[in-house]
Amino acid sequence: MTRMFRVSDPSEARGNSVTAREILDNASQDISSGLGQDPEIRTRLMHTMGSVYHSLGLYPRAESLLAQSLGEQRRLFGARHAETLVTMSDLATVYVYEGRLEEAEKLLLEALPALRRLKGPDDPDTLRLLKNLTALYIDQGRYPEAEKLGLEVSRSLRRSLGPEDPDTLRSQLNLGNVYRFQGRFPEARQLLEEILQVQRRLHGADHPATLDAMNNLAATFVDEKRYAEAERLDEEVIAIRRRVLGPEHPETLASLNNLSIIYALEGRIQDSEGLTLQILEIERRILPPRNPDLGNTLYMLACLKVREGKPEEAIHRLQEALRATLPVAGALGLATDADLEPLHGDPRFQRMAAEVQRDYGRPGQP
Repeated sequence: MTRMFRVSDPSEARGNSVTAREILDNASQDISSGLGQDPEIRTRLMHTMGSVYHSLGLYPRAESLLAQSLGEQRRLFGARHAETLVTMSDLATVYVYEGRLEEAEKLLLEALPALRRLKGPDDPDTLRLLKNLTALYIDQGRYPEAEKLGLEVSRSLRRSLGPEDPDTLRSQLNLGNVYRFQGRFPEARQLLEEILQVQRRLHGADHPATLDAMNNLAATFVDEKRYAEAERLDEEVIAIRRRVLGPEHPETLASLNNLSIIYALEGRIQDSEGLTLQILEIERRILPPRNPDLGNTLYMLACLKVREGKPEEAIHRLQEALRATLPVAGALGLATDADLEPLHGDPRFQRMAAEVQRDYGRPGQP
């Protein structure tokens, strides 16, 4: 049964996720009644299915199943059992994708000391949790902490699992993001190009891990103002992600958003706005009202409205972005974003900037 559910994972299905999702939906609906007499199997299958829903970008369903699994594991195995702790780590990762960073951090920091005591500091499960914590620090804008932890985790994973293990490569991808956000673009590009070469050799061009590396490398080209190269690579990623993950998967939409940014930087404002509005229409349909991806898209629209000389519409989109939960790094940069400089004299913008510092700021963050 576990193998059947795993065919829904994009890493396995390679574009066959629609039928696989139907199988997964039916199985997850029947799991409570069909396996009522065997709660240990039920909770393990809930965990498996929740992880696959996460890969499909269906975060609310992933959260529901992982939370149910966690509740049952706490009752069956105890709060400090290895399976319980691993599920806490996986649920925290879903919270990160949903923009619920404080809840994610609480779960990870609760599970970490127990997992270290139980399985040791170099156990793969411990290191995967630390890899997830590194990604959380990146989303919180805590780049020095993320770099320090990311380097430790990457070295440990390389030593324990090997340089080509998926978790090792993912930890290095996190480091590439840290370097990018710190403005260390040549370091980021070199590392991402190395990761991409390995992923292509191991998995081929259409594996989600390969696409992640391509996507991040395209973003680094943007950082370096190499817009033509970024556009070509991003269009390649979009074409494959549409086929492998589907046109409405959050990662497909993220790549479309990257392309919209490239258009804007090239001065193609109408093309950028048209694409951003397409993304917004899909996100409003498939995402909850409070979601960081939705916040990013609305923020992008606000910047475009400033470029078009429409401050009223820009203020309105910014207000929507904050209500939708703008990611921490973006929110904290609102007051200094050069794209929004024409709004700096507007009292409404000043109030928003002050609210952001109050709600998002914390010691040690940029």
